[in-house]
Amino acid sequence: MIVVVVGNEGSGKTTLATRLRREQFQVRDHRAVEIQPMSEEEIFLILDVPIEIVRQRLQRAGRNLEAPAYTTEALTRYREHYLEAAGRLPHCRVIDATNTQADIYAIALNSISSLAVQRHRAQLSLS
Repeated sequence: MIVVVVGNEGSGKTTLATRLRREQFQVRDHRAVEIQPMSEEEIFLILDVPIEIVRQRLQRAGRNLEAPAYTTEALTRYREHYLEAAGRLPHCRVIDATNTQADIYAIALNSISSLAVQRHRAQLSLS
């Protein structure tokens, strides 16, 4: 199983991916706008954060909010794209990433568990 962590800059992707890797999960920290499964083994966790909070986080991290990728319009487009992808990906959960890091991690573990069971049941029904 491969866990793909997706979300806007400043959503906490790297933090979550690093913690999952420490627990021996195989993880891809996905930054691309195009979200397509590369393998049947993948499950997706989309970290969702309101744009105003993303911009606050980016500013605290020293990012230039005037850069084209960090404008409100660009971040809104990316967020909409991620949420749209959540509706079409077969094994996906959207996580409210305004929670604490500990809560996000706990929700991620629960989501991974339930998505793995869902994926396993789908595979059994195909055989």
